[in-house]
Amino acid sequence: MKKIIIVLCLSLALVGASKAESAATKPDSLIKGVNSSIYYYASDGFRYVFPNDKTFGSWFGDFNNVITVSSDELAKIPLKGNVTYRPGVRMVKIETSPKVYVVDEGGKLRWIKNEALAKKLYGDDWNKKIDDIPDVFFMNYKEGELIEDSKDYAPETVVLSVQTINKDRGIAETASTPKATTGVGSSTTPAAPAVPQPGQGIPATSATPATSTRPVVVATTTPATTTDTTPPPALITSPATPATPATPATPSITTPATPATPATPATSATPATSTQPVVMATTTPATTTDTTPPPAIITSLTLSMETHGPGDLTFYWLALTNKIGIAGYRIYVTNMQTNVTTSFDKPSNYVGTGSGGYVQGVQYSAYIVSFDAAGNESAPSPTVYATVAQLTKPTNFKATATSPTSVSLTWSASQGIVYRYQIRRFAGINRTQTSVLVLVPATSYTDTTVQPNTKYVYRIEALSVEYYGSEESSISVTTPSATLPVGTLPVSL
Repeated sequence: MKKIIIVLCLSLALVGASKAESAATKPDSLIKGVNSSIYYYASDGFRYVFPNDKTFGSWFGDFNNVITVSSDELAKIPLKGNVTYRPGVRMVKIETSPKVYVVDEGGKLRWIKNEALAKKLYGDDWNKKIDDIPDVFFMNYKEGELIEDSKDYAPETVVLSVQTINKDRGIAETASTPKATTGVGSSTTPAAPAVPQPGQGIPATSATPATSTRPVVVATTTPATTTDTTPPPALITSPATPATPATPATPSITTPATPATPATPATSATPATSTQPVVMATTTPATTTDTTPPPAIITSLTLSMETHGPGDLTFYWLALTNKIGIAGYRIYVTNMQTNVTTSFDKPSNYVGTGSGGYVQGVQYSAYIVSFDAAGNESAPSPTVYATVAQLTKPTNFKATATSPTSVSLTWSASQGIVYRYQIRRFAGINRTQTSVLVLVPATSYTDTTVQPNTKYVYRIEALSVEYYGSEESSISVTTPSATLPVGTLPVSL
């Protein structure tokens, strides 16, 4: 167990540290300090932070081009803001809301209002292409127009049009601007740099490895007196114990020079100070296939499913006994109308999640399993059922200009959890917007704030108490010109 911990710690130290520079760092680079986050140093002279690994992973599939700079050099580059998700790659949602969004250029979030539309945009496994954005990062984005039709947004087109962070933020691109390496639906978990396998030292080519770009490997063996008393997780099959060497060797640095004594490198062959990470290599245990199902904790795993808004399902679960060996949870959800089942995974530290995009007014069933690191699933929890809340859009929306300064609006009532209607009015080439809220059961409203001879566009949606919104209906109308009283002449200027 101690060996495994050492390898994991040093492997983590590799992330984001694959390159280093001694000269001044040039703009349009991915950079990090010795113990800092990863930044994008843009051509505008500022650095932009990646708030988490998934944001980085939406742009780049690995950390291989990240440059490590000194703390002093990093401090000289002013910080301006956060990088947002690459448009088109994944859908996102915040952890405390069921709404699912696509990301558009400039960090705009556009709400997808139903499951059918999400499937058209991202395929039948759309619910596996959604990432949670922590609430604290939600303010990095701005809300754009909702997606009402698949023609409103094409992920493939968006990904092709926004290939650099510069383009996304409106910064001038240069010849060295790094291009994204991800595509539609790509995983947002970047790959860590490759770790040399045991026994892969640096090839003997010269006595001075100062120009080497490969990691220095420190070889070690396990002393016979080491005793690991930590019990393994109950669901993991213990690996075969590696053979113990007859004589423990003193750890030594493998170098290209041929040392006089195997255990001690020659003084002249001491490598130049390296900025590359040092990797601890250990003996790899024999590979085994884990087919052991997770432990009996699953008999105590329960799931509840609720609906709080149109298209929303929220899941909560509870494991009453220990979680040793659990890598995560998998929830299977079935549309009882179409009999189509989808699933999604959550980490082992989660106890609930919400998701939008389900069909309104349709009953769904769900159950949960846990799984271990090898992918073995437990027995399922009892199945639960819920009918998704419905909130239909107002229909038969009509607008009539009853005078130069008055427009009458009427509509048919929405079905479901309706609390009020929101009417928005747009006018002029700048689409100046005003809005008003109308409580149910009203199905009409008169706007007396309009101007003569002006075209207006009205949009109406139904809202629930929690402010969930339905799809919108829209209509346009032009008010007539003002008429002069009989006998009145127009004023000439």
